[in-house]
Amino acid sequence: MKKYLFILLVFILLLTRVSATSFDIQNIETLNGKIVDSKGQGVPFATVALTVEINTHRKIVSFTSSKEDGSFIFRDTPIGKYTLEVSSLGFTPGKFLLEIDSNSANLGTFTILEGIELNAVNVTAAKPLVKVEINKLIYDVENDPDAAKSNTLAILNKIPFIQVDKLSNKIKVMGQESGFSIIVNGKKSLLLSETNQYVAKMLQAGQLKQVELITSPDGKYSHQTAVINIITKSSLPDGLVGEISIYGSNLVSMSSGFRLTSKIGNFIYNANYNYVYSNLYGSTIKSNTVDYRNDEFRFSESYMRNSPGLSNNHNAEISASYDLSDRDLVAVNFKTTFDDGKSNITSFSKYQNSNNVITREFNINSSNEIYTALYVGSVDYQRSFKNKPNKQLTATYSLDNRKNEMKYDRITESITGYTDSRDQTLNNLNNFEQTAAVDLYNTIDKNQTYYITAKYVNRRYTSDIWLSNMNNTPVQTTQTDALEYIQQVGSLLCSYSIKANKIMATGQIAFEHTDNDINFGISNSGLKKRDDALLANLRFNYQPTNRSMFVLTLSREYFRPDITYLNPYEDKSIAGQIFKGNPELDNQKSYFTMLMFRYFLRKSLNVRTLASFRYSNNAVQQYSFVNSNGVLVTTYGNISKESMINFSIGINYNPTSWLDINLSGRIARRSFEYPGNKNAYWDPMYMLSFTSELWRGANFRAQLLYVTQNWGSNPNVQSSKQHMRVDGMFDFSQNFGRRLKLGIFTQNPWQTYQNQIVEQTASDFYQKSENRILGRSIGIQLTYNFGQFKESVKAARRAVRNSDRNKSDN
Repeated sequence: MKKYLFILLVFILLLTRVSATSFDIQNIETLNGKIVDSKGQGVPFATVALTVEINTHRKIVSFTSSKEDGSFIFRDTPIGKYTLEVSSLGFTPGKFLLEIDSNSANLGTFTILEGIELNAVNVTAAKPLVKVEINKLIYDVENDPDAAKSNTLAILNKIPFIQVDKLSNKIKVMGQESGFSIIVNGKKSLLLSETNQYVAKMLQAGQLKQVELITSPDGKYSHQTAVINIITKSSLPDGLVGEISIYGSNLVSMSSGFRLTSKIGNFIYNANYNYVYSNLYGSTIKSNTVDYRNDEFRFSESYMRNSPGLSNNHNAEISASYDLSDRDLVAVNFKTTFDDGKSNITSFSKYQNSNNVITREFNINSSNEIYTALYVGSVDYQRSFKNKPNKQLTATYSLDNRKNEMKYDRITESITGYTDSRDQTLNNLNNFEQTAAVDLYNTIDKNQTYYITAKYVNRRYTSDIWLSNMNNTPVQTTQTDALEYIQQVGSLLCSYSIKANKIMATGQIAFEHTDNDINFGISNSGLKKRDDALLANLRFNYQPTNRSMFVLTLSREYFRPDITYLNPYEDKSIAGQIFKGNPELDNQKSYFTMLMFRYFLRKSLNVRTLASFRYSNNAVQQYSFVNSNGVLVTTYGNISKESMINFSIGINYNPTSWLDINLSGRIARRSFEYPGNKNAYWDPMYMLSFTSELWRGANFRAQLLYVTQNWGSNPNVQSSKQHMRVDGMFDFSQNFGRRLKLGIFTQNPWQTYQNQIVEQTASDFYQKSENRILGRSIGIQLTYNFGQFKESVKAARRAVRNSDRNKSDN
């Protein structure tokens, strides 16, 4: 019996060994090849498949696309006999018999012949993944064998001219993280959009049919560089998806938040919340000023130390939509923000006359409390037409209410030639805006679109001031309704777009009527202003090849200052300085022209160049002057002339799948002219970044930025000399599975503190200021995604925007 058991055991072991040997087929780790045309030039984006015949049925073993130079790679391919099937737009599909063995690392070159028109391609081996049309690229997700196991971000990263940032998972189009829109099935979506991209990581690509990259958007999106249209196979099922994140840094700052989206039948909602706690380092500023017109206060020195206290910030937003029917949609949105902060400002000022004798010297200690609140909401009703689904009628009502409360407790201590005092001031600002609009969008045919928007805007700006003199007993408090500013704007906008071959033109014209009713509580006077404006925007796109584009823009624009610019309250919390607004500002009219050229050498390399010019003869700008008491007053005014010439270039290069290189730069010439003064200076910026995948799921980025020291602030009309600085930012992220990510960030690790020097020159004064802030910062972030993708929150296809309170500076 034992003998038979031993023989049986040996037989099983032999059988196992034979079976293991039979199925242990050797795989070739990497197979390289190249697809060329009859002239030996590489054929980009060709579909390449390895197939095998099994029982008269063709089976695809491996599948890929050729790169821009025609090369392709197969990975982990078993040895054996195959048919290499190649198809590409404009070429006859090719079939090549192959026998792959252990020495087949390089398959060689395969030639396919031209001869099929773009509109008459009949691919028998496999449909091409990328199809090129005059104004867009179409990626066929259904025929990508990797789609079933990929997410939408991975698919987008395969499309020419689109890159997905390895660390942030943010989408870049033509090297830029902005200037494009993402829509779903031809409609704007509040969930899967350019502002809510994290959902693309949760959406399985197997649910997609195709993705369109529209490189010449029509009138509806003509202000955008491109539009990504994600087309799904069918309506997505109900469910829930979300993201949780937490962040902390050495700046004594911590934030946490979540994003959540859910779909229940025809009802979809999207909720976001974020909380930020901070106790920042603060800053110090040293200034030296020369007053050319005042002998008593000819020279002054000042020092300011700002020590912020605790700050709490809450941001919450909820969006929802409900399909009343196949053609009727109601969408609502509400957003609120609360922010409270405290700071202590210690400042010192010393004045000397022209003989260097001290004439005034004092300290100011100021305790400040600032509270802001924002409430923004909108309701949209959209109606589609049965016989013409692209025709959309949208009615919108929106509300924008912003409040700002600033409280100052100021103690002045005299050292020489001044008076001790204590006072408290309270300034309440309110910005209340209501908008009602009706919008009609329609397509005449596939090459022509138009839309018409009628809009009414009512704004009410108020500034109330309370002043308490703490030197008297009892304390005396006066209250002043400093400003009530009521603005009414009525406008009618018409837009038309047309495409023909490789040219597209878009024209917009708008008529706007403005009524301003201003009451000055401080002087107990009033002022009424009326203004009519005819605004226009012309944009011409020319696409000489599928990889290049010229864009020419000509426009006349309008800017209406809000309460931030108009507030007459004088902030005296810093010794020797006054900050205030100007309620008598006029609306700014400006002219803008831009010529942009984009050329894509291949998917891994694209170049963008831009030249623009902006001009205004009543530009709204911040400026400073010295009053008769030697105090530096900073306010706003309509300076007579402002112009800016700008040249920029951007290069994005991906030499390998694990390395991204970005280089960008700009040089701008700013010129200002106002009574008694002229000024002009160069404003440069250069940036270089490297992003690399270190190992699976781990990415690292290094970025160097060379800019002026006051980069990011408002243009300084009185700047006399530009001081430059170098900023370095280094990021590392590690993915743990598909849902958890750890990020570590550091900025300027070589600098404990950072100094910013600003020099101002005018006909009546010269000032040099040195601002010192914390230089080195380190932060850590943890992000977790949960749930499964469900249908996005729908938004009205035609959104109505108020952009006249946003000041352009490009």
